[in-house]
Amino acid sequence: MPRIIWSRPGNPTRAVARALGVSHPQLGDAIHAIKKNARLRPHDNVSIWDDGSVADATDELIGNIYNEI
Repeated sequence: MPRIIWSRPGNPTRAVARALGVSHPQLGDAIHAIKKNARLRPHDNVSIWDDGSVADATDELIGNIYNEI
């Protein structure tokens, strides 16, 4: 079962990128693309799961990191 690896305000750390097996710049670009597609603002908080899933503040899945790389 997937688990949340990031759900704090601000940008995900390099440790999150390592946990997902992607570079920190790739993670940042993917998050920005997912937020844009979901019509979220850059400063809106999201949760990142260890399977690459990204959810908004209401826990609705809005994308996947691996689909944006």
